Amino acid sequence: MALYLPGCCIVGLDIGAHSIKAVQLTTSLTDFKITGFMVREHRISTWNDLSEALRSLAQEEGMQGDIFVTSFPSHRVLFRNTEMPFTQLGKIDATIRFEAESVMASPLDGMIVDFALLAKRPLGSSVLITCVPEDLLHDYMDALHEGGIDPDTVDIDSLALIRLMEEIKKEGTIVLLDMGAEKISANIFHEGGLRFTRSIPLEAGGKVGLKKIKPTLDEVIFSIKAYQGAGVEAIDEIWLMGGRSRIKGAADYLNKEVGVPVLYPDVTGSIPSSISLPEEVNLLGGVALGLALRGLRREKGKVDLARKVPTPAQTIPPVMRKKVLRMAVAAVILVILIAANFFLGSWAKERKYTMLKGEMRRMFQETFPEVRGVVNELQQARELVKGMDERGVNIRSSSGGTFLEILREIAQLLPQGTKIVELDMDKERVSLRGMAPSFSVVDEVKDAFAASELFQDVKVGNVEIARSGEQGVIFRMVLAREAP
Repeated sequence: MALYLPGCCIVGLDIGAHSIKAVQLTTSLTDFKITGFMVREHRISTWNDLSEALRSLAQEEGMQGDIFVTSFPSHRVLFRNTEMPFTQLGKIDATIRFEAESVMASPLDGMIVDFALLAKRPLGSSVLITCVPEDLLHDYMDALHEGGIDPDTVDIDSLALIRLMEEIKKEGTIVLLDMGAEKISANIFHEGGLRFTRSIPLEAGGKVGLKKIKPTLDEVIFSIKAYQGAGVEAIDEIWLMGGRSRIKGAADYLNKEVGVPVLYPDVTGSIPSSISLPEEVNLLGGVALGLALRGLRREKGKVDLARKVPTPAQTIPPVMRKKVLRMAVAAVILVILIAANFFLGSWAKERKYTMLKGEMRRMFQETFPEVRGVVNELQQARELVKGMDERGVNIRSSSGGTFLEILREIAQLLPQGTKIVELDMDKERVSLRGMAPSFSVVDEVKDAFAASELFQDVKVGNVEIARSGEQGVIFRMVLAREAP
């Protein structure tokens, strides 16, 4: 889970050729919810157009965020799968460019190379290599900054669907087709993990129907059949999303050619939401939701083009700064309250103990005024009472026992090596906490009190080993007094 504070807003921003889609997630102490969704059509032909479109959307409620994760178009990216002889992300990152040049069989001058860790194996890992034109990525990042967007992460749009499928946790093998205005991204997932990805450009302009996109669909079908022919997992379903997935006849054509069910998935069904989500969120919001989830989880080993482009030192965004300040103040207040509660509680216990000890000393001195040098009232009272019993002095009362008589009884009945550290008496019961050399001695104390005429019932509470620095056990008892 992300390390964000409660109330943090994370926005996934899918920047397409004809529209911008945004999904806003807001965190709580233990979970998150979808709190915003928006789609805005646009006409962009230059980078300045993109910056202006983003600036005009900056005030939209669904665009407000502390963290932004944006998409990069997959049809501008080269993909290759490869196997690496190790699993450490640092080693993969240090050698991925050399591996990419070997796999691509050509120099990658002017290209930015990144990777996504797909799976770890006993002797290495499966890695997806991505290569992006450097000048294109710089222009894209500049346009984002000019539009007021400082992305925390830049992911490739088709790879954002990895995070979405991991969240959905759909079993089996799924082909997820994202059919946008400029491309069809074909992604094959097995048990939520990416197995294959390919982005195929679509012919733009004019009226778009099945006839126009059929050549691209045939390329998709060829890729699916090639995957099946490789002897790997059989395809269970095809999922469609994106604006052009609703073209009449497209789903039927795929079903006929591949021979598996073609569905429009409910990608938000398992994700909590505090807003009423329109139907178009499943059709158009899949990539944006995957981007927002990527920003929420922040796993390592994923493509992040933002870290490949040096940027000026960033400050905390104003909205985030206010939240951090509020949380810091709240944390300081909480620490103060905890400390105050601890010290006040300790002071109250110490004060109660002092008062109880003073009362015990006062009662002892009133009962035995001839004794000087009082150190341990209970121990000395026990010795004195023992001597009185030996001399035949009756110290019992027929009224159920006064507080003084109870104190004398407790002092007399305590075994050697046992002491009382807390004592509380009222008209109905005596509550005490003491220390004994062993658990068996606690049983002796209970039996001795139970045999006394002054107590009707004896209940033993917690008995536990004494803390470090002390020996024996600590016990609690409640003695029900005999009714007068």
